[in-house]
Amino acid sequence: MRYKAFLCSIAVVGLILPLMAGAQVPAHPGQINLNQQGIETLIDNILNTIWILAVAAVIVLFIFIAFRFITAQGNMDKIKEARNAFVFGIVGVVVLVLAWSIVTILRMNLGV
Repeated sequence: MRYKAFLCSIAVVGLILPLMAGAQVPAHPGQINLNQQGIETLIDNILNTIWILAVAAVIVLFIFIAFRFITAQGNMDKIKEARNAFVFGIVGVVVLVLAWSIVTILRMNLGV
């Protein structure tokens, strides 16, 4: 029992410490100094946030598609719908990766 409590406390500490480190307050909270960070940093932050949201959406989409496969229960029409959704999901991922790659290649070549 003590071993489980020890492992749980290590897990809790391991999850809490990064949050505490990320909670550091800047010198002037609420003020964005573009002269110090630069517009490139702002654009990087926006694009990275969009990328994270897109990846999260893809994960949720494929979980939903897997749920549709599971609940089809041998019904061929439902399996066909789930298969079509899977194909469209793969196409969406390919388009997402290509769009991200094009933006990255242009930014690297233009020096932005």
